[in-house]
Amino acid sequence: MAAGADDKDPVKEKLFAAKVAYDKEMAAYRAAVGEWLDKREEAARKAGDKKLVDQVKAERKAFDEDGELPKGAPAALKLRPAAARKALEGGYAEAVKAYTKAKKDDEAAAVEKELESFRKESENRFRAALVGTWKVTVGDYKGEWTFKEDGVVDSSTNGAGAGKWALDKAKGAVVVTWQGGLQDKFDLPINPKGTTGSQVGRMNAKLEAVKIK
Repeated sequence: MAAGADDKDPVKEKLFAAKVAYDKEMAAYRAAVGEWLDKREEAARKAGDKKLVDQVKAERKAFDEDGELPKGAPAALKLRPAAARKALEGGYAEAVKAYTKAKKDDEAAAVEKELESFRKESENRFRAALVGTWKVTVGDYKGEWTFKEDGVVDSSTNGAGAGKWALDKAKGAVVVTWQGGLQDKFDLPINPKGTTGSQVGRMNAKLEAVKIK
């Protein structure tokens, strides 16, 4: 017997549509990065710049294997994955709310579990990129900062000693607060091959960082 209209679950269908939209956006994002790399390689070949061609090929390999965007990628490209994740998380939250209102607690719990799994996967990728030692440059300052799993940042070269790091999604950054209260930030997304940021307050000097181990 065929299922009737009454058997449909509009909440589940809406969530499925959000998942499809996420997959499409991520596919479009990957295609856009590919097109940007194609243009860079084409320009380098027209100029006969073998060094740049080799660089673009290495950047393409890193993106294909690890999802790492080149340091000089346009800001619009950098923001797309986070925007897509935020939209899908919103879809999950709406489904939990709708199921709760409908007294479908088992369904709400199942969606919450799926959302937590999605968030954990994103968090693991973020931590893998951040945790480790970075070579940091801010104006005339150069030093090494080590980000640890427990939220501690160690630096013996910036005069501020140890600090704490925290993810601030609203600011789109990882904010480091040093013992004396001064703050610096790494902008998202975190790219081990080249991440930018700045001081918070003070002179707002630009920060550049590369992960070295």
